[in-house]
Amino acid sequence: MHPKIATAGADLLSVNARERAIRAPLVTLSLMRMLGLTTALASVVIVPVKAASADTPASTASAERKFTLNIPAQKLSSALVALSNATGTQLAYGTQLSDGLRSSAISGAMSVSAALTQILNGTGLTYRLNGNVVMLTKVSTITLGPVRVGGTYRLSPVHQSPIGPGVGYVADSTLSATRTDTDLREVPISISVVTRAQMDDQGIQTVGQALRYTSGIVADQYGPLSFGTDNMRVRGFSPETYMDGIYRADNSATDPYELERIELLHGPASVMYGQASPGGLLNMVSKRPVDKPLHEIIIQGGSYGRVQGNLDFGGRLDKYGKFLYRITGVSRDSGTQEDHTKDDRLTIAPAITWKPDDKTSLTILSKYKYDPNITTYQTLPSIGTLTRSRNGFISRSVNTQDGSKIDNRNYQIGFIFDRNLWKNWSLQQSLRYEQSDWNNVYAYGAGYMDTTQTTIYRVGGNLRYNRWVVSLDTHIAGKFSTGPVHHTVLIGVDHRDLSYNSASGFGLASSLNVFNPVYGNAWAVPEATTHVKQKLSQTGVYFQEQLRFKKWMFLLGGREDWAGNYNIQNGSNSSAFNRAFSGRVGVVYLFDNGLSPYASFSESFQPQTGNDSAGKTFNPTRGKQWEVGIKYEPRFMNAFFTASLFNLTETNVLTTDQNNPNYQVQTGKVRARGAELEAHATLFKNASVVATYTYTDAINTKSNSGTQGKMLVSTPRNMVSAWADYRFSERALGGLNLGFGFRYTGYSYGTQNNSLKVHPYLLEDLTVGYNFGEKIKNLRGLSVALNSSNLTNKRYVATCTTASFCYYGAGRLFLGTVRYKW
Repeated sequence: MHPKIATAGADLLSVNARERAIRAPLVTLSLMRMLGLTTALASVVIVPVKAASADTPASTASAERKFTLNIPAQKLSSALVALSNATGTQLAYGTQLSDGLRSSAISGAMSVSAALTQILNGTGLTYRLNGNVVMLTKVSTITLGPVRVGGTYRLSPVHQSPIGPGVGYVADSTLSATRTDTDLREVPISISVVTRAQMDDQGIQTVGQALRYTSGIVADQYGPLSFGTDNMRVRGFSPETYMDGIYRADNSATDPYELERIELLHGPASVMYGQASPGGLLNMVSKRPVDKPLHEIIIQGGSYGRVQGNLDFGGRLDKYGKFLYRITGVSRDSGTQEDHTKDDRLTIAPAITWKPDDKTSLTILSKYKYDPNITTYQTLPSIGTLTRSRNGFISRSVNTQDGSKIDNRNYQIGFIFDRNLWKNWSLQQSLRYEQSDWNNVYAYGAGYMDTTQTTIYRVGGNLRYNRWVVSLDTHIAGKFSTGPVHHTVLIGVDHRDLSYNSASGFGLASSLNVFNPVYGNAWAVPEATTHVKQKLSQTGVYFQEQLRFKKWMFLLGGREDWAGNYNIQNGSNSSAFNRAFSGRVGVVYLFDNGLSPYASFSESFQPQTGNDSAGKTFNPTRGKQWEVGIKYEPRFMNAFFTASLFNLTETNVLTTDQNNPNYQVQTGKVRARGAELEAHATLFKNASVVATYTYTDAINTKSNSGTQGKMLVSTPRNMVSAWADYRFSERALGGLNLGFGFRYTGYSYGTQNNSLKVHPYLLEDLTVGYNFGEKIKNLRGLSVALNSSNLTNKRYVATCTTASFCYYGAGRLFLGTVRYKW
């Protein structure tokens, strides 16, 4: 026996393993010494398995190949030998690392990476792949440079799922940007990912709250409750919202507890998604069935009598893991900061996955959401909110929607089908049917009635509508090489049909003294006099090529769309048909130290409804953007940094027809340019940090309405945010975690002619939590937390859209959480 091998394998797991170690290539041990691991480990196990057959995949490809595995829970050392034998993977680790540890059971079709992730779960160990050798280390071990897996330079120990929750506050891959599993640093556009851990730590209750610490976006722009919807602005524009890569019927508020992560694509995204705003696209990723048992119950209580219960259960339905399930639910009863208003909710989201073989999976996702008492926009005049009126400032608790009754029911069902076709080619198809039913009887403030500045007009509305949409996306993706160039090709087609029926009417509601409100005054609900039926359809065909040549990454994409709009209003018919091509090109250079400079050009289009004075239907607005930036994924820590500069224009913008003010013309143009910085990191051992800076200069460069050269409404020039969370591991404070953050929003304008300036504001957030399982094993899985937003209870105006339409931001809120997970 070679003496070096004998020393390294002194504590090998079995006689057979000891015999195999004799045949281990000395290069494995030499590699470990070069990495400095032999100094740290007193003895090392090297488990090379029997010689691979001729059709065994290459070392890097084996990390992605799926194997049918069935390894029960047992001693960790034995489980690793079983995995090695089954997959042809060499394992290298110090024997003391595995002493006293037990593995988790695995069963089903999975890659080596997925299998190791499950086996090592809860052991405090992680791994790094180097060729066909897997080296085990403690989680706290310093990351030792990039490892190449499947043709991708990996800087984190394990490649994360692009639809998973992320690791801490850091995500390293995306599916939204390219519809392929791609590292964030390889995509030549700016992408922000809000992980599940960040949402949990910050006590998030709305999607807007989840995006408060994200660059480029103005969240909660209409106050704490925006008419039961997800309203925001990205780079000066309202973004489209998607769920699991599929178009949504409307933007009715999504409960963030349903979500695994939230991804924001900055800038035009029409190449992958068709008609879209040029500012960006928001894709929310649903929680999906899991193979490992998951049970979580949450009880919450907080400001304004808030009581809420959440549940999240998942796991196998059979012992072989062919059927998986997950069910997520939310039930809430709550008031709001406005008098006599509610924020109640009931949501249930069941999902099931079927895996008949190692090449096929079918996931069915469904949801029912009922919001029985929605708080509409609390519109108040600028005098009394931005500036002091003759009677002082209006209280945040004034309810301008007194007498309103708004509810929404949302139904969704669909599937995601994945099939490995051959070698590196796969097919995915996604379909969803969504229906949203709204019943709105509402009132809102419309400015002071007279110069006394005490009583406001109120407009009453009666709007009932139903919206249905069927969305389908089908694409084929494949990987291959032509000499030194590696290709990832995507070819797809998507289609959506949307139907909208509404009946509406408007009139005056009772007035309201905003300094001495008397509620309960009856007002006549307006008769529905306007009836609209609308049908929209869109079909798009798209192509994308991702090329890698050495350390260069190139992204090329194009899409052709056909969009139709048929409208009937009070018996009068109109229709429009639009066709548009959208493109995207980009390049990234991948330095070995984790730096990735990039540049890109992308386009968007967005159909418009209506016609000009000559009866001609409007053309789609067109967006074009140039972006340059740099991304950094350091090798020495779990972190991701992005810095970007962008220049975005939108043409065919509607402005007033000066010859016929009752109509509009498409002569307007908007330009937005700026800079965005964003950082997500795990510092030291237990500290997580997210920090952002945004500069946006968004103006009208061409207009018939006297707004040329004016900034866009509700678009601050400067925004800064930072959040840090620290989990104590010392004995005295073990289990305690503290989090603190601040959010600064600079001034914006509240009117199109920029005559009304909305003041800047600075808000602070805090969390204090305790994990009982850190010290008491019998209480493992039990934790508590207290979150507070706007800690100093600052009174501020979130935005104004006219001098009569201003919106208070949320005052101080407390939320207590008891979480039990097993």
